Amino acid sequence: MFLHKPNKIRGSHFLLLKRVAGIFLCSAILMYPKEAWVSSNAGFTILEPYFQYSFYESNRKILRAGDEGAYWKNKNNRFNRVLKNAEPQFEKFVSAVNKARISMVPFRLTKEMDKNTARTAAEVAQQSLSKSVHLIADGHLGTTELWIQIDATLGLKESETLLELFNDLQFEKLEENTSDDNVPVNEGELLKGLVFAEHFEQFSLGVSLTSTIRAKNLNRFKKEMQGVLKKIAPEINDGFKDQVSKNLFWGEPADLISLKQKTGSRFDAVANETDPVRSVFNPYGPLFDDFGRRSSTQAGSLQISMLFLTQGAWNDKSPLAGQRGQFEHWLHLISKRLIDPVY
Repeated sequence: MFLHKPNKIRGSHFLLLKRVAGIFLCSAILMYPKEAWVSSNAGFTILEPYFQYSFYESNRKILRAGDEGAYWKNKNNRFNRVLKNAEPQFEKFVSAVNKARISMVPFRLTKEMDKNTARTAAEVAQQSLSKSVHLIADGHLGTTELWIQIDATLGLKESETLLELFNDLQFEKLEENTSDDNVPVNEGELLKGLVFAEHFEQFSLGVSLTSTIRAKNLNRFKKEMQGVLKKIAPEINDGFKDQVSKNLFWGEPADLISLKQKTGSRFDAVANETDPVRSVFNPYGPLFDDFGRRSSTQAGSLQISMLFLTQGAWNDKSPLAGQRGQFEHWLHLISKRLIDPVY
């Protein structure tokens, strides 16, 4: 993200971060009386049953002041149309991979993916040793990325085939097959992600997925996420009590209250909210706000968060406040241990 500022022109600037229907819209805007220079990074990540697909673009555009809302709305609609109409191409990709005897397995949300990138067949074959492959391609519109998980190593022939199939999924090619005449995206067809939670006396535990998913795949990802939550919640609750007994928590335990105490009659609605954008776990940030404080860690595609609440103002001057890093390291380690062997 960057800010373009022409010389000898005065104006004020601000940062804008939006999340709409699974689309990340992040921009730096320099406002003038009649126009705005917009330098932006926009993109999306969608999770399918067998892979994770992402696209990110960077561009610069001059807008009239007040038009930036419509600009982002149009961009969001554009991405959604491409995602909706790319579904047949995604299904064709999975079928072709299987036909090529490349042992792609269902995407596991908790598996750590290889952060290195593969652009050649040799790099693909090398990545397959870690049972995950991260493909990347730069186009004239932006960067397309694909993550898959496999259960066998790949030779050069299979790697070359995989790269050829990935080439057909580059965003530019998907957009070429998308027009205003294509089938429109219906409300609720693309979900912004998911959140599921367990609630205890002194904190709430949330498991969040911030990638876009298709509504038809909801039950598949819901089942996996709820399974993770059921597995980790009891031990994290016991572990938290142990941290408190050792004075290793970064807040004042006596001040903590439950989500039910905090929200009263709104508890059921708040506790059962599965939309990450509206969730009290704030998976996009900030960790601290007027509602509460959070500690979080990443587990593959999932974010695990502990939400801490007080009746009054949070005691930021507590002598325990400096232990936050140590506490979150504990949260990371216990989550990793509980989620193995697929972490």
